[in-house]
Amino acid sequence: MAEEKKITKLLAGFLALCILASGALAFAYKIDRESARPINLEDVIEVTDDSQYFYGLDPVEISDDGMLHISGWVVNREKDLTYIDRKVVLADDAGNACALKTIAGERGLTWFFDTGYNYDDGGLVSQGLLKTIPVDKDYHILFLVTEDGKRYLFDLNTVVSL
Repeated sequence: MAEEKKITKLLAGFLALCILASGALAFAYKIDRESARPINLEDVIEVTDDSQYFYGLDPVEISDDGMLHISGWVVNREKDLTYIDRKVVLADDAGNACALKTIAGERGLTWFFDTGYNYDDGGLVSQGLLKTIPVDKDYHILFLVTEDGKRYLFDLNTVVSL
């Protein structure tokens, strides 16, 4: 009987530890996903012929809780989308830039563009805490695509004031 109580307490302690660890990891993931990271744009090869890609931007939103929400899409016109490495970049006029992590999302691009290629999950969604982004500046919104060992930067001709 005493042995069963010991085992029960050990299992309860292990379960509590697992719950705490998963909560801590979920919190760390959330903070990491919402944080802006400085980026050096000098390494980026700008696309001179951006007709190779379909891309667009949805209206930018700033929520009451201090979150910047940016969403849109970017896909190569002439190949299936199999691996997604897309980031939203905010760049000021002085050349300072920061990247926001994105998550892929289905936007119906395969159906809409109907080119015979698969663009599933070509949409992207990004959000950043305004406290991780220097404010009182105007930022150009860019998309950064890493594909086939090259990095391409797309200027979306949109400026957001933070």
